[in-house]
Amino acid sequence: MKTLYQSLLDYEMALLRVIADCRHVALNTPNHAKAVRQLAEALVSPATTAITLSALPDEELTALQFLVNHQGQAEFGHFTRRYGSVRSMGMARLNRKKPWLNPISAVEGLWYKGFIYRSFQVTEQGGAEFIYIPRDLLPLVQLHVDELAASLLDSGQPNRLTLEPTTEPAHHIDTTGRLQENIFNLLVFLQTRNPKWLSNEQLIPDDEARLEQRLLPALPFASLSQETAFLVTMMQETRLLNKVSNHVKPNRQPARDWLTAPSHTQRQMIQRAWQDSLTWNDLWRVPSLKPQPTGWENDSRSTRRAVLEYLNHLSDDWFSIDEFIIALKQVSPDFQRPDGDYDKWYIQDEYGNFLMGFVNWELVEGALLRYLLTQILPWLGVLDVGLDKSRTEPVAFRITPTGREFLAQAMKDDEDEDGDQTVDAESTVETTTATATEKIDETTDLLPIQIGEDFRIQVPRSASLFDRFQLARFAALYDRKPEQVSYYLTPRSIAKALRNRITIEQILAFLRRASHNHLPDTVVNGLQNWAKRWQSVRLQPVVLLHLREPHLIHELRQYPDLEPYLTENLSDQTIAVPVEQAKTVERLLVELGYLA
Repeated sequence: MKTLYQSLLDYEMALLRVIADCRHVALNTPNHAKAVRQLAEALVSPATTAITLSALPDEELTALQFLVNHQGQAEFGHFTRRYGSVRSMGMARLNRKKPWLNPISAVEGLWYKGFIYRSFQVTEQGGAEFIYIPRDLLPLVQLHVDELAASLLDSGQPNRLTLEPTTEPAHHIDTTGRLQENIFNLLVFLQTRNPKWLSNEQLIPDDEARLEQRLLPALPFASLSQETAFLVTMMQETRLLNKVSNHVKPNRQPARDWLTAPSHTQRQMIQRAWQDSLTWNDLWRVPSLKPQPTGWENDSRSTRRAVLEYLNHLSDDWFSIDEFIIALKQVSPDFQRPDGDYDKWYIQDEYGNFLMGFVNWELVEGALLRYLLTQILPWLGVLDVGLDKSRTEPVAFRITPTGREFLAQAMKDDEDEDGDQTVDAESTVETTTATATEKIDETTDLLPIQIGEDFRIQVPRSASLFDRFQLARFAALYDRKPEQVSYYLTPRSIAKALRNRITIEQILAFLRRASHNHLPDTVVNGLQNWAKRWQSVRLQPVVLLHLREPHLIHELRQYPDLEPYLTENLSDQTIAVPVEQAKTVERLLVELGYLA
């Protein structure tokens, strides 16, 4: 960086006089070189600097503090986007307009007071323009700015987002309870189905269709498969799941701890996992963006903290999504790029066009904000979403009561992660893999459920998710209502439980405890009969070998090579042959001369 004297050398006499007037310095020479030396000596005076700094407006002091924190310089576009611009004026217009009397921004005010200057520098990306504080002025500025800015920053005044509430949308999606319900259903599905996952985090089509029937309906503007991938990642980060090869299964103790925990603990555990996640990169998950792995990195955690802080300042009213994005662009456009560099991240749109430069802010930063407001945070139950009249496009959001709790917690010191409000599955329990042979738990204090003679089971919404988890292992989900969830006992659901080595005695004991011994006899008899039926028949594909004469059955069974493949005599002229052995039987019959 240049010295103050070197910086002033490029200024015309008229501009030198403007700076001198703003800093109350009397220039008593018409000579340019002498005027520069006289002004430079005055401006680096500790007393003059201290007096001027103490009278700076808050926004100018904040801008200086930013430069001090960045070694006295910043990229011109980054700095002016954050703190305003300087109007370009010739000497005639400068004398006529006198912009130093009513500056339009903090940058313009500091410019005419002689604190900041412009220069061109060569960087790795080529030439770039910078704003800087001269190197001999920087120590004086730093000495006073740090103390003066501290009280301003503590007051929370800078970068406060102001946004007016919008009218209540025509339709809205209430996300209360969505997070816990879908995590619960995923645990049940993974425990009972043991699905296969493809390399791209997708389930095989048959399993995906079954999961879609179990989870809550997808948001109309989001993909259920993306929501599933997000939840599975969060469940892995909290060790609720264990992934081996292409199979994912619940971890026994962490899953039990989560299922038996209070509702707010269940919710906060997953929310905090996202807040601190290094695995899930929100920017790389935005559907309309295709980031290219060329070595650049973004910090998802600091980006989340910034967005959550701005949300925390809002009331519980409805707010326009578009207006929030516009307001954030005005207040803190570089919320995810602290260095203000919009040219080093290689991101393409869905058509392959590169989105470089600040001109594409709406397509990158705006798309990320929209993704967080309409997908991630609703999935987490932090925001409700308002829809347009077509019920397809999200237009507004509001903070939920549980979302307000999360935002308040998120604003606490990042190091305060040992509180008693969350269950840390990674440090407080020993992880062991759950198996399908685990017995139905016999120790939980169950809320009463209602079991009808039609084999329908009604479970209160207030029931423990652990109780529902046990029930869902041998009963089929029927429907979900705000006050209760219904299941049906069916021959198929019982057969699946028996196949997973859950005995009928365990099932009946659980139902008696859960219903407080109000278990209809018809249900008991029905379940016992279904258990007796299980595996009492066998379905096997076979090939039929038809014989022209009955005596051929005995004749064919005399051949040692052929006889092992002839299973059952279905009649005096028909023999069953296993499908997988049909080719071998055909070859032997040809060799023996029975077939041409």
